[in-house]
Order: sequence, then structure tokens, then C-alpha cells
Amino acid sequence: PEKIGKVLSEKFSQPVSPEKPYPNIFLQIRIAGFIAGLGEIGYSKMFLTPEFGPRQRLAALITDLELEPDPIFAGGLCDKCMGCVKECNFGAIPHIRKGKVVKIKVAGREIEWADIDMNKCWVGFMWPKEEYNPFMVTDEDKTMCDKGGRGWDSKVTPLYVYARAFEGARGCIRACMIHLEQQGKLKNKFKEPFRKRKPWKL
Repeated sequence: PEKIGKVLSEKFSQPVSPEKPYPNIFLQIRIAGFIAGLGEIGYSKMFLTPEFGPRQRLAALITDLELEPDPIFAGGLCDKCMGCVKECNFGAIPHIRKGKVVKIKVAGREIEWADIDMNKCWVGFMWPKEEYNPFMVTDEDKTMCDKGGRGWDSKVTPLYVYARAFEGARGCIRACMIHLEQQGKLKNKFKEPFRKRKPWKL
């Protein structure tokens, strides 16, 4: 995403003067959330808060108003249990033993997350492996999924308008949510456990 953002910026927008930033650039919303003290970036690169874990979306309001900053979140939500790695059907999240991590230093704090294989992530999010996807019924579907092509959209989009999230986020969101719930780390609690029974599998 960082490389794509740089290419788009240089191609489609230019700063008004050399010392000014490019207009129309992507805001790294997870890092912004971290600096704002909302939570932390987990190993799966999902943004985690003490209220909801991975169950939220972030938005930003840009202003030049001087505001008193909140302290940076102390951390302690993600314990690198590798549940996200285990449950990700397409292996998009490398195990920490492989050493494939992204490390940055922000506001004097070093943070890191897994170097996600975004192609595998995209494919796995769109359509999972056969045992979790009753809609993958032909050999063409299976090979198309493995190749990560967009051809499957033509089959699904006319039926569901938006061909996304047949698999959802089994590892990075659901497995993480269950683990944090079991650890008692979340302020927002359900009356019943988030997962009551063993997940179905074809």
C-alpha cells in the first residue's frame, strides 16, 4: 500500500511547493489511531481497542484546531498467540518464527506487525477454501481461487451485487476476538460467548 500510495501521489498530484506535502494522499489510519491513543496494532495488522478488540472501523477528522492529546495506549491486548495465523485459511499471515514482520517507530514507541501477503489476504477474504465455501462448486471455481484471479467476480457479483467477504476474516478478526474474549481483555462483553460451538466445515 505504501508503494502504491507513492506512485499515485507522484502521478496524480503534486505539492504546491517542494516543502509542502502531496495532496490527496492516503492516511495510514491504523497508525493515526495508535498515535491518538485509541488502541494498538495487533500482530495481524488489525487495529485493536480495549473496548471492542478488532471489531471496529476507524475514520479520521483532520483539523488544525489545537487539542490536548490523549496518552498513547499502553498496549497488552495482542499477546502474539498466533491464533490469527492458524485460522487464516490462505496463510496470508506469516508465523512470527519466520521473521517476516514490519517494524516502525512512532512517537518514541517501536511497534510491529506481520508482513501480510496482501494477495493471499484478498483472495482468502473474497472466497475461502472449498471446505468453508458452499458456493465453490466447480473445478473452475477452485483453480480460479488458487490463482487469485478476478474472474470469479463475474459469477458472484450478479447474484450478490458485491462479491466480498464469503470467508470474511476468520483469522485476523474472529480468532482474535475469541481469544481476547477468553482472556477477559475486552470492556464490551456479550451475555453469551462469541462462539458457542465448533465452527462448521464441509
